[in-house]
Amino acid sequence: MANLAVKVADLDEAVSFFERHGAEVRDRMFWNSAERADVFLGPVMITLFTRAIYEDSVELPPEGFLHPALFTDDLEAELEGHEVLWGPHVVEGTFGKRRIAFVDAPGGIRLEFMEQLDLPPRDPERQRLVPEEDIGRVAGAQTRLLEALDGLVDEDLGRPSLLPGWSVAHVLSHLARNADSHVRRVEAGIRGEVVDQYEGGPDRRNADIEAGSSRSGAELVEDVRRSARAVEESWVDLPEHAWTARSRDANGRERFLFELPSRRWQEVEVHLVDLDIGVGWRSWPDEFVREWLPRTREKMWAHMPGGSEAAGLGFDLPADELAWLYGRLHREDLPELPSWG
Repeated sequence: MANLAVKVADLDEAVSFFERHGAEVRDRMFWNSAERADVFLGPVMITLFTRAIYEDSVELPPEGFLHPALFTDDLEAELEGHEVLWGPHVVEGTFGKRRIAFVDAPGGIRLEFMEQLDLPPRDPERQRLVPEEDIGRVAGAQTRLLEALDGLVDEDLGRPSLLPGWSVAHVLSHLARNADSHVRRVEAGIRGEVVDQYEGGPDRRNADIEAGSSRSGAELVEDVRRSARAVEESWVDLPEHAWTARSRDANGRERFLFELPSRRWQEVEVHLVDLDIGVGWRSWPDEFVREWLPRTREKMWAHMPGGSEAAGLGFDLPADELAWLYGRLHREDLPELPSWG
């Protein structure tokens, strides 16, 4: 799903309401004889209109929910079997050029199908939709991972990793399946589907990791190499508009696709350390520690005895604190935390 459309009588009042509640408002403008604005509220994008584009075709109240909007690669196929309320017509705006149509849907609402014809001109403001910096970070982390695996031999696979209960082979198997899960989410986003990160849920994820851990070193390394390459290629090929598609994490939380490269970055950096093959947490790039230390602090303090009072704990380096928050650094003077991952 691309967004939800809502009709409002007073756009100023509606925008102020959402901004007071932490939303980000973009692309407010006069469009199609009315006003519009995009509101980003958590994982939801809401487009506010003072007048619906199809208002001459259907009687609408002064305010209320209008329609969900879905991307499609074949508008004509989507419209088969539907009574078309409005369209198909070509429209242009900050979103580029699209061919759109509306059909009636249950509950007294409409459903919009959108076929992207041309992307909008790229500008610094809209480039943030494509997480190019995070994609580059993933590429760098995966390169370092593959370089570290060059000296791996079969005898290393059965050694315990730094992740309790997992061998080195388990970590490698997980890294490959995690990369595949990102490709799965990209492919679903292009189709306009919301899928779970791992097909079959946590049980299937764990079974796949276990099955993969029994392979030879050469097979595991090739799997990690292939899947790493595949996830980078999937992001390069992803249409710009599709970065706002959503899918569900393994824990059920929905995220936009543009949030996911940073998650893969975290996976690779942390699990490279877990392999215990000569790369420690003090080798983490400075930008990784700067990015993830405050985010991980915020997540973990609430689960600790004493809450924020634990902030008085001493660490030689910021990377040491992050390693502790991930459950990788253990010291007698530090509370034990569960292992992330």
